[in-house]
Amino acid sequence: EVFMEAARALADTLIEETPNVPEERLEALFMRCLARKPDATEFQAMMTYLQAQELLLASQAPETLIALGQGNANSPPEAQIERALWTLLSRAVLNLDETITRG
Repeated sequence: EVFMEAARALADTLIEETPNVPEERLEALFMRCLARKPDATEFQAMMTYLQAQELLLASQAPETLIALGQGNANSPPEAQIERALWTLLSRAVLNLDETITRG
């Protein structure tokens, strides 16, 4: 619960503070969590994950999107998908060993 809330807060920050350009948001996410940009392999893997999740989320019921992103039913579906998508991506980066240990 607390971990998902951290991912949601991070997603909200990314959405509010970075342009709606996935590549720029991904770099901002890595900078916030790891103090570096993703390397080419990480970048490609995360972009592939992002695209797959976006397709999956587009087919979900509104209640699922609201639960993932903790949005509200009055938000447009695109905003719910965006918040849920960046919550999932934030959660993935927060789960990296490098994020947790700062080796």
